[in-house]
Amino acid sequence: MRFSVRARPVVFAAVLVGMLVGASAQPAQAETNGSMLAFGDSVPSGARCGCTPYPEIYARKVAGHTGRTVRMRNDAVSGATSGSLLRQVEQSSVRSQVRAAGTVLVMVGANDFAGAFRRVLGHHERASRAYRPVARRLRANLIATIRMMQALRPGIRVAVAGYWNVVKDGNVGRRDYGRWGLRKAEQATAWANLAIRGAAAARHITFVSTYVAFKGVHGRRNPTWLLAADGDHPNARGHAAIAEQFFRAAPGG
Repeated sequence: MRFSVRARPVVFAAVLVGMLVGASAQPAQAETNGSMLAFGDSVPSGARCGCTPYPEIYARKVAGHTGRTVRMRNDAVSGATSGSLLRQVEQSSVRSQVRAAGTVLVMVGANDFAGAFRRVLGHHERASRAYRPVARRLRANLIATIRMMQALRPGIRVAVAGYWNVVKDGNVGRRDYGRWGLRKAEQATAWANLAIRGAAAARHITFVSTYVAFKGVHGRRNPTWLLAADGDHPNARGHAAIAEQFFRAAPGG
């Protein structure tokens, strides 16, 4: 898959609005057995929030909607990358959990871009040159991970989420990166989301956008009110917003 992202904010917003709103279709599957798993980085783990993370909120919403008992196991790990997630799912204990699950939520990829973003921010490398190989690696790792899950549990329902930003955003991002740096962060996020959506399409699973919920239809909304004090992780309102996007995409689990 070829990734192409332009630098101008207007084009960036158009790309995301055109490609990231809503969820991709997933083949009809049996109802979840009530056992759910969540994987990913510090966002699904609930870091810096001191609140209920979105996987648990989502599980409660599904339980309320369906009237079924839903059990959510949150195996997200702060600092996780797409590569570490692949290795995590290869562990025998985690494979057993996947075999027993009906639904899996995944949000990973932001940390993959950390080094590339620092190089771009420090003017050591051009954005497209830095981000392209990371996006390719992210897509490949996600495809491999999802393929493994589907082999372990045929019919498993998988939903993978994109990001509003792979680094800091809102007032903190503007303070730490400046306007130019925020544009480079937007580019990194666009590359990440294209890779994640591409992996979802390749494995015929659901892609969940968080971008519009945080940034608005045109990408101009300041998401500070949905972010923790570090400007990087969601606060309680942010987790509720992410859970709502998953629920809209998969209300039955």
